[in-house]
Amino acid sequence: MQYFQTIDVNQAVERMLDRANEQPLRIEEVELSSSYGRLLAKNIAADTVLPAFRRSTMDGYAVRASDCMGASASVPAMLRLAGEVPMGEPALIPVQKGQAVYVPTGAMIPEGADAVVMVEETKTLGDLCLVYRSPAAGEHIVFPGEDVEKGEILLKKGTRIGPETAGMLAALSVFSVPVFAEPKVAILSTGNEIIGQDEALTPGKVRDINTYTIEAQMHALGCRIVSKQRMKDDKEALIRAVREAAEQADFVYLSGGSSVGARDYTKDAITALSGELLFHGLNIKPGKPTLAGFANGCWILGLPGHPVSALLVLRSVLFPYWEGRYGEKLPRVTVQARLSENMASSPGRLTMQSVTLKKQDDEWIATPFYGPSAFISQLVRADGVITVPRETEGLYAGDIVEVERLI
Repeated sequence: MQYFQTIDVNQAVERMLDRANEQPLRIEEVELSSSYGRLLAKNIAADTVLPAFRRSTMDGYAVRASDCMGASASVPAMLRLAGEVPMGEPALIPVQKGQAVYVPTGAMIPEGADAVVMVEETKTLGDLCLVYRSPAAGEHIVFPGEDVEKGEILLKKGTRIGPETAGMLAALSVFSVPVFAEPKVAILSTGNEIIGQDEALTPGKVRDINTYTIEAQMHALGCRIVSKQRMKDDKEALIRAVREAAEQADFVYLSGGSSVGARDYTKDAITALSGELLFHGLNIKPGKPTLAGFANGCWILGLPGHPVSALLVLRSVLFPYWEGRYGEKLPRVTVQARLSENMASSPGRLTMQSVTLKKQDDEWIATPFYGPSAFISQLVRADGVITVPRETEGLYAGDIVEVERLI
């Protein structure tokens, strides 16, 4: 039997991006109130300046700074009250020499005024305003364009819309938001040993784990799950299931059907759909028996059956593909840590090793967490992952390493 030809992870990602970029992503317009959690499909630039007018940053009195020159607690400047600017209304009363106009925080600054004196630094006596401090010109005033300039790009394509983003879109009067269509995902978990939640766990059987871990990861990326199915190791049935899934999804994930073996038919399913096999095998540990194909506009990805391997492959392959394709910068938290013991790796293969972290004397100590990739407990007991380059034969106790936190 001919074994698969492995390639580096970065090569795999490049092949996927090159193939995917041959066709544009679907874009749709949604209401701002329905856009939360979606990805912006275009850069958003300001079509006007913000603020659009001079605004007060304090409750106080709009004045001419020259009228208050030399004012102090013992010798206040005396100005005539000319009125006030209602919040949300245009400033219709100009400030003449020797006058003051009341302005609340955020209100428009009237013509003629070039400073605002805080209420706490004034006192009113009838129609007089006593100012006890000399303000500088421009004090407590925000000017047009000081926050945002016209044409300035405030939000970039690939930004995930959250509270802050939604507020900025509203400020820019963008209430119909261009977003990428939600990627549709189908998940097929394969293997005669896999059983669902309602079946008895008899000897030789194992729970379907990967469907739930893959589903959770896809939800976190904003994908929509369109189908989930467990499959026996039956070639014809699997091909039918992949064909049906590919007709309604953008991504079809198969777990357990990527290793070379008489009962693994993912590659055959891609061929049956007249698809293109981009790679079969990665220089990565764990996760070597991974494959990806493209058929009828749909990605078909065969992931390892072991839960830890499947999740680490998603992080190492799908994440950079996602960033390159959609423009989103996925959150990645790393810490520098000192390795507590020697750690072997596989020369020629990118090695991803789970570790635990412990704070000791103001530094992090990373300890390798060993266990078969079939153990899902490895990822919930571990605190992070060390990625060892393929050209590195191993790491030594005391080495400073970068640990990516599992968040």
